[in-house]
Amino acid sequence: MRTRNIVSAALLLSLLSVGLLVFLTTAESRIDAEISPVPQEILTDVVSYEFDLLKVTSNWPKSLTVENISDKEISGFEILIVAANDDGGPGEMVRWGTDPNNAKQDVLFKPKETITLPISPKLVKTFEDNGKPFLYIQVFRAFANNDPKFSYSQGAVLQQDETNPRVYHVIIDSKGRSKIALPCVKLASEPPLSTQPCFASRYSFDKTTVSAGVLHQRVLR
Repeated sequence: MRTRNIVSAALLLSLLSVGLLVFLTTAESRIDAEISPVPQEILTDVVSYEFDLLKVTSNWPKSLTVENISDKEISGFEILIVAANDDGGPGEMVRWGTDPNNAKQDVLFKPKETITLPISPKLVKTFEDNGKPFLYIQVFRAFANNDPKFSYSQGAVLQQDETNPRVYHVIIDSKGRSKIALPCVKLASEPPLSTQPCFASRYSFDKTTVSAGVLHQRVLR
């Protein structure tokens, strides 16, 4: 009888120990869930230029709405997303259509049409992990009518290089000023004409080169 009581007591203690362990584990899980950090809200700003072909509206983190506000049929474009004040941070692209240097786009994005492009969860997580609270969104490059000879970037018009089809140079800047070299016109009383070309505007982009998806800009001083 005494042995039976001892066994019963030992069994009861075991059950109590298991129950206490389950209770403590559940309580710890609840505490962890309560103190889990809340994801930081990310704000966005769409950068635009006067002569942009496309208007972008941010619905971060779900989608981007793009409207063709030009009179051209767009065959492809890229939208750049970068974090503010973060030169070394990630940069991501949202793309539609094709680069006419690579292929022809059959369905064109016509004037006044609007399309919605989803933002992938992977892209959103990239910026959440980066931890910056503010993003810039802008049209990085666009092509019209499957024509590779011209591209449109940051409100400027670029022309394909004659010797390297992957390189483009600005011919009209974002202010609408021509960047094609023109002969200098001087009065007859002045010295002979300079051999140096004149430009329509002095304080503007001298040349913008787009090569392998990277934009390089140099300003005349």
